[in-house]
Amino acid sequence: MKKLLFLLSISLLTLSACIKPDKPYFKEDSTSACRSSKFQANINSAFIPRSGVFSNPNLFILGEEQGITTVLKLDSAGKMVWEKSFPNISGTASSIIVLHNNELVFVTKEKDVEIPLSTTIYNNAWVQNGYVDYPTCHPFYQLGSSANSFRMKSKTNIVRLNADGSIKWSKSLDHSFGGNNCLQSFMSDEFLVITMKIQGKVPEFVYDANGVFQDTVNYLMDSNLVYITDYTTDGVQLWQIEVPDIFNNSYTEISPNLSFGSGHNFFIKSAKNLIEVTSNGYILNRERFDSIHCAQFASSMIKDRFVSLISGWYHEIDTTTGISQYVHYIKRTDIGKTWTINSKDILIAQSNDRFVTISEDSTQISVYDLAGSLKWSYACSKPVTCGFNCAQGLFIAEQKNGGLQVINTDINGIY
Repeated sequence: MKKLLFLLSISLLTLSACIKPDKPYFKEDSTSACRSSKFQANINSAFIPRSGVFSNPNLFILGEEQGITTVLKLDSAGKMVWEKSFPNISGTASSIIVLHNNELVFVTKEKDVEIPLSTTIYNNAWVQNGYVDYPTCHPFYQLGSSANSFRMKSKTNIVRLNADGSIKWSKSLDHSFGGNNCLQSFMSDEFLVITMKIQGKVPEFVYDANGVFQDTVNYLMDSNLVYITDYTTDGVQLWQIEVPDIFNNSYTEISPNLSFGSGHNFFIKSAKNLIEVTSNGYILNRERFDSIHCAQFASSMIKDRFVSLISGWYHEIDTTTGISQYVHYIKRTDIGKTWTINSKDILIAQSNDRFVTISEDSTQISVYDLAGSLKWSYACSKPVTCGFNCAQGLFIAEQKNGGLQVINTDINGIY
């Protein structure tokens, strides 16, 4: 029985993602015991968690409360040490890291601003919607219908905090960047800011002759840029790497992230790309997940010098019966360690011997060992953020029953 496989696209989570507190170039005193106690803390707050990081023995959570960027510090028992709000820092809270001296850096992303570019009048009969890729996929529209296109402009704010939560300095990356941003610790006195510049052919929004919205035309783009900017902890820019040709299925926000391989090499990852570069910007390897006909390969990826994991799904149509189904999977692909499990979850974090996924609707977090065996899972509420603690358990911060709930688990998920 012959089957046609169509690989379809999904998007990475941007706000409800686990953050791995990975600081590979400095370590806590190796004689210090892991002080990650189990707890459940309920905070009567409308705080919306966006990102978090565990730094033995404290937990820091970045988010917003009543629209104001806020950082919480909890102790090893889940008690509030301090709460700091930053009404003068605009944008949506995005990512937070702890420096070697227990000071903090976080970033926010300001709201995208639409910049109108053009209006196109269509003169052909409508055929289909969807992605514009190969000629057979090109949509056409009725006489008199029009399409509006635009670009996005946004700004990243960088804030360094003292250990007591007060602001030490702040600055902005003010340029026409779209996409999301994130932070990564680097060396003992430096950190990296990862941002995107989204460019290429913009989408078109199609309206009929009466001005009623009909469709969005997304154009595949392969000329986006990732920027990695290296700052000292004093806010001095040391260098900036521009990584070209970042592929995306359409003019939508891309969520790049970064992990470290051997030496000081970086793995830059987005939904469609995996690129390894050196600390001075030399591109060693790159993988691009191209389109097949009108559809897209879909994945989230975790890769370091030891492990390569990927999740995705494809659309399968039986040419005899016409029955359609979706096949979802998580796959390990590094040499000698291959396996595949059926799962709709999206990969979000990895430790030395575990990886974490979150369901498509962000309502369940699952922990697996690197052999692909499920160890435990947790039903969560949205919005949620989580990460590993020093005991190889997870901290999970979520909005629940009108307040903020934070749990800290052991390696078996008990809290």
